[in-house]
Amino acid sequence: MRVTLLGFRRHLRLVVGDHRSRFLAVGATNTFVGYALFVAFDTFIYRSERLGYLLSLGSSYAISIALAFWLYRVFVFQVSGSVVRDFAVFVMVNCISVGINAVMLTGLVELFELWVPAAQAAALVLTTLISYFGHRYLSFGRSTQSGEGGELAPREALEDIGVGTSHSD
Repeated sequence: MRVTLLGFRRHLRLVVGDHRSRFLAVGATNTFVGYALFVAFDTFIYRSERLGYLLSLGSSYAISIALAFWLYRVFVFQVSGSVVRDFAVFVMVNCISVGINAVMLTGLVELFELWVPAAQAAALVLTTLISYFGHRYLSFGRSTQSGEGGELAPREALEDIGVGTSHSD
């Protein structure tokens, strides 16, 4: 039993130590909260409104954005520096994401007549990818040399998505 417990602790340390695992954990939590809010708004508040699902989308994003910012900044990317700058870029990345989400949601609901919760679940796949790369390299991107200042690290960005940047010296 002791060997198993030590193995579990080691595995847990590896998972929690990886920013991608933390991103997925925080993202899953925030997605659950945002999705629950979306369904609640769509079911109980905007049900009778024409395009009420878009009002539900905007309302749920507005509420969950503060939670997401704090969790990503403190737990996932663990950065310091300008909170105002990071939040402004964070909001920009989220606006791009919510805009794409709104277009996809409208198309899936109006053109393909998908059930609204299913359409939103499908849109989450693309917006999760946009969110990860936007927040990793824009909202909370830091140069490994400076550690501060919010500079982008293009070599790390390419390596993170599996594009080799090796060269002969």
